[in-house]
Parts: sequence; structure tokens; C-alpha cells
Amino acid sequence: MRLSGQKFANPPALPGGIVEPEEDVEAAAARELLEETGCQADSAEVVARGVSLLR
Repeated sequence: MRLSGQKFANPPALPGGIVEPEEDVEAAAARELLEETGCQADSAEVVARGVSLLR
């Protein structure tokens, strides 16, 4: 999917963000998807977890 507001050639990317306090991972994923793409998730399921060290 292509995210809006990118500085360069707008390469394909996945929505990302942080989990807010008192928010579970599934809710954070659905919120970030909505914020970054305007798409509403019907459901969310964790299939993998990791930490990105690139910033």
C-alpha cells in the first residue's frame, strides 16, 4: 500500500506506529491503519512481532 505524506517516490510501505498506553496491539494496528490509509479494519490478528531499530 502507498502511504500519503512521504517525502520521496512514495514506495510501497506498511502502516506503522506506536501502541498507546492502555491500548492493546490489535487496537493499535487498527487505529494506525485508519490514521494512515483511511481504511477501517473489520478485525485484527497478531501474526508476527518485532522491533525496528532503523529510524
